[in-house]
Amino acid sequence: MDNFKKAVRKNSISALILVDPANPMMYSLSEEQAKEIDRVAMDNGIDIIVDDVLRGVKPLGKRDSVARFFTRPYVVEGLSKRFGDKPLGECSYVIVPKDSSFSGRKCNCTDDDKKLMAMVVKNAIQYASEPAIEEYTRRNTAFDEGLREQAPTEVEVIRPYPSHIISLIEVPNKCNISAYNFAVACLKKGVLTSPIPGFFPDNFSVDEEHSRLLRITVGRAPADMIKIGAQIIGTELSYYFNH
Repeated sequence: MDNFKKAVRKNSISALILVDPANPMMYSLSEEQAKEIDRVAMDNGIDIIVDDVLRGVKPLGKRDSVARFFTRPYVVEGLSKRFGDKPLGECSYVIVPKDSSFSGRKCNCTDDDKKLMAMVVKNAIQYASEPAIEEYTRRNTAFDEGLREQAPTEVEVIRPYPSHIISLIEVPNKCNISAYNFAVACLKKGVLTSPIPGFFPDNFSVDEEHSRLLRITVGRAPADMIKIGAQIIGTELSYYFNH
């Protein structure tokens, strides 16, 4: 906040990009902090761009965004989560609320709005896409290596392309444990996984093909830590596979 205000006083910025929650520690802005940033931005004609990392993968009906605390934010849903081989194609969409009550609907953008967002996406692709592709590929390779060392051979990693930040693994039918309970077992060992059924609305019938899937996000953890985490997942899979 202090650095933001200093930059404002120097009249050196025209837009502020906020990633929420911030990696790698998953810090999120409080309502008080967000509203203070919004006040300063509105007073000084600064555009707020919210890169909402998790809203798109939360269950329907539970998709609150920090953008609701801003007067007129631009919301790029999932830009930083979806960098990969096709960063422009993987960019989700832009939401421009009409007022401080976050509508969650797409709104028509003015020409100036489109120019601003085009600049943001262009710079993200130009300066970040290739390093992101290389880094996520390296992390995914570390994850795959760690999993292969411990998991049953029946377990496969599913991802759209080598650099995608999100991977899926399926708990084999032979493992007498649900995806949810397996995620709980991994969490007790210090590894966070997300069962896919948890992303569906309550009382929604989940297809059998999705009911045993786990979502893995490598995030910004170092490759060696990712490999250790994958080894733990593999060890747990082997345990339930053989018992």
